[in-house]
Amino acid sequence: MAEEKKDKKSTEVQVEKRFCTKCGRELSEGEVCNCEEAKPAATSGVNTQAIASYGKGFLDTVLNMYKKPASTVREEVQKKDIKSNMIMLVAISISYALFIMGAFASIIALINGAARADINDYIEIPYLKIFLYVTIIYFLLAFIPIVCTFLSSKIFGGREFDFKKAISLYTTSMAPTVFTNLLMAILYYLDILSWVGALIGCVVGVACFFHYILGFAEATKIQENKKSYAITTALIAWIVIEVIIAVIFIFNLFVSVGKDVYNDTASKYSSSSSSYDSDLDDIFNW
Repeated sequence: MAEEKKDKKSTEVQVEKRFCTKCGRELSEGEVCNCEEAKPAATSGVNTQAIASYGKGFLDTVLNMYKKPASTVREEVQKKDIKSNMIMLVAISISYALFIMGAFASIIALINGAARADINDYIEIPYLKIFLYVTIIYFLLAFIPIVCTFLSSKIFGGREFDFKKAISLYTTSMAPTVFTNLLMAILYYLDILSWVGALIGCVVGVACFFHYILGFAEATKIQENKKSYAITTALIAWIVIEVIIAVIFIFNLFVSVGKDVYNDTASKYSSSSSSYDSDLDDIFNW
């Protein structure tokens, strides 16, 4: 019996098990897994469901900031959805650019009315360039308060407040300005009730600012006796940086305008001087 068992063991064939490298299913000898064929073919077109989802989320966030701002800020900060936040920030930047364009068009209309002429006949105003510049500048400047609140929270012990939360806090708090900016742009373009739009914009802007500050105080989890210092530090840094940027921008603008005026004056003087010299030459040659 022992010899028979030994013979059986010696005649046993070791079969190595095979598994699919894609789905992990065990395969029999010679079998080929067709798991890849069972997968639905990927569509190369636009993902309309994703776009619709982002659009609905965007609209819900803006509307909820009017209905229940405190809880909306709290929920969005915890989500830290960076893609949605970037879309929101771009939308805010575009709406602000449209508002500036509307205000600019209203100012041009006032100048035309006062001068009784169309300024566009004398100056070609690059509206598209202004729109793009304002959009990009607002988008970049939005990171000043984001960075200031983030660094202030780290200085005063807000360990749970990371950079993604700082972005979520800003974009969510400022979300209501999308509708008010568009409203002001329309009123300015139509030149009706501009003061009403400006008043609504100011009220909503102040409300958004306070939502931002209150959200910062709650989201950072800073000790109660340090919150006021953290908020003050963030605000001072925010204001100082933006004032410095504004001063640099205005200074460069004046320098650029001054150079243009100087060049125009110099060219006019040069042309008048050459004309005077040619007149003298004509007299002496005569």
